[in-house]
Amino acid sequence: MMRSFFAAAVLTVALASSASADFVFTTIGTSGSPSIAGGDFLATGRNISSGGSTGIPVQQDAMKFTAPNDYTLSSYQLALLSNTGTTGGTLQISLIADNGNAPDFGNIIETVFANSNNATEQVVTAPSSGATVLTGVSYWLYASMNVPNQAIVWAEGNRNINGASGPISGQVYTNPPVTVATGNLSGFRIQGALIPPVGVPEPSSFALVALGVLGMGGWGWHRQAKKAVATTV
Repeated sequence: MMRSFFAAAVLTVALASSASADFVFTTIGTSGSPSIAGGDFLATGRNISSGGSTGIPVQQDAMKFTAPNDYTLSSYQLALLSNTGTTGGTLQISLIADNGNAPDFGNIIETVFANSNNATEQVVTAPSSGATVLTGVSYWLYASMNVPNQAIVWAEGNRNINGASGPISGQVYTNPPVTVATGNLSGFRIQGALIPPVGVPEPSSFALVALGVLGMGGWGWHRQAKKAVATTV
């Protein structure tokens, strides 16, 4: 009996601590490895490139999204394509604050990097340093290349967070300083851990309470069993 109490408590703690990252926002769905064949993104997109010996970004893109809840971010994934003239290379990915419906390049929240190649299609992942996004606040996911003579295509996304297919329309900032336009968002996923509201205990806290309750219950049962044995002797 005691073993069952503690086994249940351990299981409660394990379940509470094994929660996977949530999808904060996605235009390539949430299942498995996204692909063109799976209908997650399209064989069309926007060029990202750097030029000459200086590596100055020539073509860049930013996609606007709004956080549905407070999250601590864990990773970014971008769907990429290769065509004639694309080489792949180091992709610079930045999370940028919104300022009047345009990226605020003076308020870059974090910048991370991912390596791409010249494969026909690929999905690259870059870990976040733990940046946070807040409920109802808009941000821009910006991609560029700053190593000389590199180029890739940021594929057009085709599946939303609920799995429904079809290009997702939104605000696109292409090749700054071009003005913001409405278009189909490029393919990306942002994942993170939900930040509980203030005053709401973490799942692990509930698990510890459950562990305590079960432990006390087991201790009480053990005492009653010992009394019963003593009475019958």
